[in-house]
Amino acid sequence: MATSRLPRDRWTLWCCRSRLLRPNSSRSQRGRQLSPSTSQWLLKSNQKLQGLREELNVIVPYLEEMRKKKVERWDQFVDVIEQIKKVASKIRPADFVPFRIPVDQSDLSLRKLEELTKELQSLQKEKSDRLKQVMEHLNTLHSLCEVLGVDFKQTVNEVHPSLGEADGSKNLSKCTIESLASAASRLRELKVKRMQKCIH
Repeated sequence: MATSRLPRDRWTLWCCRSRLLRPNSSRSQRGRQLSPSTSQWLLKSNQKLQGLREELNVIVPYLEEMRKKKVERWDQFVDVIEQIKKVASKIRPADFVPFRIPVDQSDLSLRKLEELTKELQSLQKEKSDRLKQVMEHLNTLHSLCEVLGVDFKQTVNEVHPSLGEADGSKNLSKCTIESLASAASRLRELKVKRMQKCIH
């Protein structure tokens, strides 16, 4: 009984085995079909990666150079602005408003730097002109004080303490120049009065 069923069982087993092997065969065939496209994709990916690396090798030094130039340009801006603040504080101390540095660094163009440089040059010329005026008034006062026997240092200190010092910077404000001119005018009037007394 069992012997008569054996061939049929073997046939069934063989059929099942064939069916099981058939998908494996198709999978391996699909694997062989995908292999060339996969290799090609990997090759293209490597080429793209190599291209990106080459681009980065070119871009990174360029960006570094641009960053360096920006830092240098910013240093130039800060130097000019600091000089503007220094000169302006000496010639316009009463109405001086501190110059605000553009912290956003939004405009670091050469045009803007030239504008600031021209402003600095204008202030420097104004400072030079005012210093010349102050020195002329001081010389006039010194001569008048000697003739009239008036204490020169005390006279100029009443205008501004910095004027009585031989060394050091002097106050160059418009108010100081006007006060020096007024002091010289008073001493001239005093000189004229004394001369008139001597005549009479």
